[in-house]
Amino acid sequence: MAALIYREFFRLIREVTPHEEELILTSLVASFAKSNGMLEFKCFLVRQFSERLQLRHARRLLDTLDLKIKAKNKQNIFVLNLNIVKGACLIVEMLEVVGQKFNSLVVRC
Repeated sequence: MAALIYREFFRLIREVTPHEEELILTSLVASFAKSNGMLEFKCFLVRQFSERLQLRHARRLLDTLDLKIKAKNKQNIFVLNLNIVKGACLIVEMLEVVGQKFNSLVVRC
């Protein structure tokens, strides 16, 4: 749903207030903690908002991904994905974008 809204209203989303931008980024990072699949859309939105990400958002994103990838039960981020290799590649691409933006997180990414 968020990806469809973004595609429809991307021009309006470019001109949001700092408070609205904070809500968008916080919700986007928090979405990775939910086990609802849709990994492709989440990665797409992170790439779209990567220029607006701040260091604290990137750290929280990495913490969440670390927990979700290491989970051994149904909470794993790859459980609801039909194509695990594609999901892993999307995460690697997203982490590369985050690592390029924040030099202090390159090793962690």
